Amino acid sequence: MVIKEYIKKHTWQIACLLFGLALFFIGLWQLDLLCAPYIWADKKVIEVLPFWYMLNTEAYVMFFAWVMLGVFLIIVALWFWE
Repeated sequence: MVIKEYIKKHTWQIACLLFGLALFFIGLWQLDLLCAPYIWADKKVIEVLPFWYMLNTEAYVMFFAWVMLGVFLIIVALWFWE
């Protein structure tokens, strides 16, 4: 019962924290996929996320923004945690 009350009291902080963590790790995963061909000297067009083709520079900026947005959401969720 204590856990249910705690989750009910901090619902939006937990949701914000989990969403921020998801954005952070998905962004890092996609950045890894973008950077790997350059590390291994195999420069070809890459598919980011299922069925989504982008230029490498646009995709890099978008997923780096996802990582930073995830970090921001994690900070906000922890900042307002009681």
